[in-house]
Amino acid sequence: MRQRVGSCSICGGSVEGERGAWYSVNPPPPDRCTSCGATRGDDVIEMRPNPRPGSQGLADRIRYM
Repeated sequence: MRQRVGSCSICGGSVEGERGAWYSVNPPPPDRCTSCGATRGDDVIEMRPNPRPGSQGLADRIRYM
């Protein structure tokens, strides 16, 4: 079911996205602006480094938090 989820940061148009069932399309279609056709741009997952094996000092624990 398509529903309004916000406004476009480019043109100010209405952004609609699939919520609930999307008829077995995997992954669901991206949210899209109805005016200019722009798609949602925050698909990047923020990552942080993993602690090195065997690190022991407090500085190492703080550095990799």
